[in-house]
Amino acid sequence: MMCAKLLRRRAPVAASWAAAALAAALAAAPIALAQSTGGAETPMRADSLIPIPNPFERYCERGGEGALIFLVDQTEVYDRVDRNRLAEGAIKMLNSLRYGQRLVIYRIDDTPGDLTPSLDLCVPGCPEEFEPDEAETIWEHACDRITIQREKQQFLQIFRSRAGALLETSADTGGTELLRTLSTLSFEYQGKSPERLVIFSDMIEYSDLSRKVNAFDEATAEQLLRKATSRAPLAGAFEGRPVQVFGFGKRLGQLRLIEERGEYAELPFDATQAFRGFWDAYFSTQMKADPIAIFLNYPE
Repeated sequence: MMCAKLLRRRAPVAASWAAAALAAALAAAPIALAQSTGGAETPMRADSLIPIPNPFERYCERGGEGALIFLVDQTEVYDRVDRNRLAEGAIKMLNSLRYGQRLVIYRIDDTPGDLTPSLDLCVPGCPEEFEPDEAETIWEHACDRITIQREKQQFLQIFRSRAGALLETSADTGGTELLRTLSTLSFEYQGKSPERLVIFSDMIEYSDLSRKVNAFDEATAEQLLRKATSRAPLAGAFEGRPVQVFGFGKRLGQLRLIEERGEYAELPFDATQAFRGFWDAYFSTQMKADPIAIFLNYPE
């Protein structure tokens, strides 16, 4: 996939960052993840991504909230900017959760079109936190029951471990199967009424449906949309639901290519605009999502 994304070469520049600093940035976020874990450090290992049973299922049954689905594109090795952007977006997303809501995280990896689960948890809390005060998040609000507070800390500890692992386990693959993944997701959640979809990705489809990257233009976008619409119609799982994309506008691993390999990897402006037009059309016509937000950073 990387070789198809290259435009020209530059002289190598030495890399000078450490992955541990990015995990530390996650732990130092405003919701104070480090304090919420009781001081215990959780190693950021690939096996931290293996799904675990949901110990808080009863909260979803009480809260009755639709799921927040989070897709994380791991088909390129992240550079330091990608890691910081993912960490900051994950924190903002976490602070948007409410009592009783289900959070499901899937990785987009080297298995074409498959959903690779990483996390499926319900948000513990008190009934009065269903609509917390504007000045505080559910994590800042203290429940009267000590057991609930302890479960909220446990939720944050699990989230911290999974988010840290996501920062460290991206890998170069042979392609990025966004369209097949979204098709699978749509059918997986048919009849389940998810609340919204959040995606971290540069949104560069690279598969047998489209091999153009730097040369992706309006004509290519129209052709790809015709290919997508010629397939069986998507299930209406996300009809009328918000889709929020962040990471768009900067190629994943771009700085790594420049600094470690001496390769120029910036996506041309015209190609970026063509990709944006394609995804706006796809989300609105195929998934019937509304509203649609496609940004570089996590939308406020």
